Parts: sequence; C-alpha cells; structure tokens
Amino acid sequence: MIPKLFISVFFFLTFFGSPMQASEPIPYNVIARNLMKKTLERLQKRHCLHHGGVNGEMMGCVKLMGLEFHLSRAMDKDEARAMLIDCVQEFLEDINKDQTIRKYLQVYPFDTEHIEITIFMRTPEEGTLYYPDFSVVTARRGKIMYYAKDQEKEFGYKTKEEESFEDAVKIVQSQNPPQKLAE
Repeated sequence: MIPKLFISVFFFLTFFGSPMQASEPIPYNVIARNLMKKTLERLQKRHCLHHGGVNGEMMGCVKLMGLEFHLSRAMDKDEARAMLIDCVQEFLEDINKDQTIRKYLQVYPFDTEHIEITIFMRTPEEGTLYYPDFSVVTARRGKIMYYAKDQEKEFGYKTKEEESFEDAVKIVQSQNPPQKLAE
C-alpha cells in the first residue's frame, strides 16, 4: 500500500507540479550583471573607453566581478595607473553601496582582491602597440600589472611590471600635481 501511495504522489507531482526552468538566471547573476553594466557605461564615458566585456566568479555567491575595456591610444604608466585606480575605486563604490547585491557577496565590503579591471590598448588605427608602449594594463586581485608586447614574439610579453594597489594609490596621491587623466 505504501509503495503505491509514493508512486501515486510521484506521478501527481510530475504532471501537476510547477515546472523547473533550468534557464532562469540566479538572482545574484542578474543583479551583478546589471551593476557591472551601469558602472561600465559610466566609466566608458568618463575615460573615452570602449566596451570589452564583463567577467566574474559567481558559483554560489559573488566572488569576483570584472570589467574589460579597449582604448585606441597609448598611455604612459602614470596615466594608466591613475585611470585604473579611478576605475577600481568607482567600481568598488558601486558594488558596496548596492544593497541588493550585498547579501550575495563573498566578502563585504568588496575589496580590490575581488574585482578586476583590464584595459587593452591599441593604436588609433586598431593596430598592436609594442614595447616600450603598454598593450595591456590590469588591476587584479589587489595588484596593478602593466604588460608590453614584444614585436619579435607572436605570443607573450616583453615586459611585465607589477605593483600593489596600495602602492599605486600612494604614488598617484604623491604626484605634484596629482596625475590628470586625458579626456
């Protein structure tokens, strides 16, 4: 009798239960994507950047959020550092003031260890920049890294420089006058 009852309940739920939607996004994915889009659009306008993409680590909670941009000109190290610091600080402010995403963050307040901003640079004609110019600058996991491509190698970089985010902020703050960003 009990097995027949279980089978009956199973069939009843199978045919009359609510359907499962595997394609429905998890709420924090939608919240994070909308937040990243809003920040991305504002930073694009502020720094004359082009949208490159968004990325993140979000299995079970929001562990990392990232933005990628393209820039059709070269930047020296001081300008790249100042731009990355501004982008990181703006992104962190948007994340940490958003009440809807807060409960999904792996850590609160979100910090430089959990975001990523990458700027890929090219010539104005969309060609590759080579050493001594940087081709990629990134703020990732609490560090800022500067990469310059080697004209002799198809893949890889000629130079890679790295500094902590805290040291980069101190450098920008100590510049007299503070670094101005090209508009």
